[in-house]
Amino acid sequence: MKTMVVRNWGQFIRSIAKCMQAQNNVGLWWRGHSNSEWPLVPAVYRESYQNSEQTTCNNFINRGKSRHSPTPASNDFVAWLFLMQHYGLHTRLLDWTRSPLIALYFAVAEVGLDIRSVALWGLHPGKLNHHQKGCEGESVILARAEVVKPIIKEAFEYWKSSEPQKTLAIKTEEFDIRHMVQMSAFTIHGISTPLDCLEGSDQFIVKIEIPVENIGTFKQGLSMFGIDEAMLFPDLEHLANELNRSTFTK
Repeated sequence: MKTMVVRNWGQFIRSIAKCMQAQNNVGLWWRGHSNSEWPLVPAVYRESYQNSEQTTCNNFINRGKSRHSPTPASNDFVAWLFLMQHYGLHTRLLDWTRSPLIALYFAVAEVGLDIRSVALWGLHPGKLNHHQKGCEGESVILARAEVVKPIIKEAFEYWKSSEPQKTLAIKTEEFDIRHMVQMSAFTIHGISTPLDCLEGSDQFIVKIEIPVENIGTFKQGLSMFGIDEAMLFPDLEHLANELNRSTFTK
């Protein structure tokens, strides 16, 4: 997989256009990583995840009903999985957005020490699904489609499908304004193999890297474009954070 390195806004825009042209000008999904070395794999498959996925998910259902109203039916695993992801529980979902600017924000917003570069990943969701043989043609799959159900079921039940599992691009069930604002999209992973390590991934994955010394340029531009925390997280807590930052000097 070829990686493009960009250092300014002109290169960034040309790279986005090049990525889309290479994928027949289809609207790609985007994901930002604040470390370019991170693979495209959900939290439950990372080495640092120590608990049973099924135990964690069922504990969330059992204890979450008293903390959120209304809640889905106990056996509505699709709705629960999206709710868990929305509130930050580690799941087998991976967040994407249909906007490269929003993905860029998440890549550059908070970068740790000793990071050489950040990454912007682009995904052709239809080609992923076609490659994984999850659907006919090249399209995004409904979260409640039959081919998705076994992948979701395994997150909640100690049960293994007899069929080889897949990684699929699925449509978002929007239940919060944040999904709309962030132009959310998701892949669901039935296997631990990172998306960028799947055989043939160069057919549906692209990668753009930004060296750490150029991040300030992109942060400034995003602020000018109005892509900030308060816009992406439209709630009172993040509004207060934004107003505090603009009111108090360091």
